[in-house]
Amino acid sequence: VNLVAGVCADALGKDCYEDIAKALLSSAQARADLREAIACKGSLHKTYWICAFSVNQHAGICGGFGRAPAPDTRDREEWEAQRRDSVFG
Repeated sequence: VNLVAGVCADALGKDCYEDIAKALLSSAQARADLREAIACKGSLHKTYWICAFSVNQHAGICGGFGRAPAPDTRDREEWEAQRRDSVFG
């Protein structure tokens, strides 16, 4: 649901997909309304590329996340958060 909601949010020019995910799960009418909103935005036939294998492209292309900043710093905290899987931590 989150993947489809994220794509729909992008098609609508929205930064957040929470309400769209709720609409996708709520009713056929809500889904029809969402489709209509995307059509009105001119994005119904927009093409998206989705990696079905959920590959970490950054690690594959760059070979990692660079040298770790010093321990116990704000930079290290941000570095740790960005290098981890955002779903499973």
